[in-house]
Amino acid sequence: MCGVFSCEVRVFFCPRAKKRREDPQPGALDRSKKRLTHGTHIGRERGDQPHYTHAFESGKEKKKKKNGESCSVFIHISSLRTHARKPAERIKHHTHKKRRFGKKEHQWGIVPRKMSSSNSDNMKTAMTIIGVSGSLYVAVKLSWFRKNPFHVFSGKTGAMSKSLVDAGIQSYNAFFEQEDGKGVGAKILSTPDFVNKFYSLITDFYEYGWGESFHFAAREKGESFEKSIIRQELAIAENIGLKPGMNVLDLGCGVGGPMRNIVKGTGGKVTGITINEYQVGRCETLNKAAKLEHLTEIVQGNFMDLTKVFKDRKFDGAYAIEAACHASNTQALYEQVFAVLKPGASFASYEWLRTDKYDPSNKTHVDIVDGIAEGNALPEVRTIEDCIQAAKNAGFDVTLTFDRATTGGIPWQQAMKSARRAAYLTHLLTGLLEFIGFAPKGTQAVHTMLLKAAVNLEKSGDLGIFSPMYLIVMKKPLSA
Repeated sequence: MCGVFSCEVRVFFCPRAKKRREDPQPGALDRSKKRLTHGTHIGRERGDQPHYTHAFESGKEKKKKKNGESCSVFIHISSLRTHARKPAERIKHHTHKKRRFGKKEHQWGIVPRKMSSSNSDNMKTAMTIIGVSGSLYVAVKLSWFRKNPFHVFSGKTGAMSKSLVDAGIQSYNAFFEQEDGKGVGAKILSTPDFVNKFYSLITDFYEYGWGESFHFAAREKGESFEKSIIRQELAIAENIGLKPGMNVLDLGCGVGGPMRNIVKGTGGKVTGITINEYQVGRCETLNKAAKLEHLTEIVQGNFMDLTKVFKDRKFDGAYAIEAACHASNTQALYEQVFAVLKPGASFASYEWLRTDKYDPSNKTHVDIVDGIAEGNALPEVRTIEDCIQAAKNAGFDVTLTFDRATTGGIPWQQAMKSARRAAYLTHLLTGLLEFIGFAPKGTQAVHTMLLKAAVNLEKSGDLGIFSPMYLIVMKKPLSA
């Protein structure tokens, strides 16, 4: 049968009123002749526009008691329209089928019916929930998310106690508020504590939305995001000459994504250091799952105190992938790296820096870069010249400087633009899960902070005023 059909089914019980003994209405059953007479009744109640509703009551004699009263079951099938109905009669057409438990009773008639505003609101709410749920289901099925979002946002991963999330994001936002391009100001010495808090708040978000390697990459046309990430990591390993038999240091190793890719690609050994305890546990778990324990090592500590963490231990090289930007003082960090390297060893770092296109007198430029710092736990955003001079002051010979953000056929910020669909779905999801109490209070605020950071990173890349992968390679003199 052609036409449009939609239905609403509602089943409910109501007390049966005492049977009214009145004269049969038009359309009532003529019991003496055992047939239906046909009649029409169009009602106008409460100013309703007239419309048709067919009502048919039928039933065998059954008894059902509920709270001492007979009950009736009403089944409503509404909004039925077929091709047989004329265009001029495109009015709501409702069919009510009423089955009584009690004495036999049949009735045929037409009565008005109108959907209440509360029912309409409930329907809209239900459709919204169904729509969001359906979108999330499709997103998970299509692998828009790298990890199960319901596990990530449950507050049970161990990254931070559920009761501390809200206070944590509030204190984080207060600390990293930038002073018009001047960083966090006098608070800068407390940076390590808040960087630790930052990674307790966002590690699961990063791993869920980005992967196990928390960094950007220069990407070629036709190259997958994952392959570009690995190529970026192997490039820095090549710059320090990592090969089998060597042991190098990974500063700010996160959950160990770069570490694992580098040892698999080079055969060398990597020792990682991170300030965050939760990341240490995740890294150990993932290293074991990859069966790379013999080539990897993870240590919890502050990379501003390398000489205390590793004491008299010396490494064959070191690298930092978008991690040195968290240092409260770049030169002090480079001096610590210098102290734990063997003479002749190299240190390479992908730095987050302002480029020559950045104009400190341009408010748009200042606001964008401040937004990057606030959303990524940076005490300040330095210049290329700042870092090169810091390396020289620390005693290194600078052997190579190069902005990898200028390479590749696809701009580095495109990865975030491509992930925007999943990011907005995640924002809706975190709000919903927090509202129903599944996710800890403050979860959506954390994601809001990350979304703002992503928007500013995109803008900085489009303008060319910032690079997240300015490569600086330095070497410790043999005589040192």
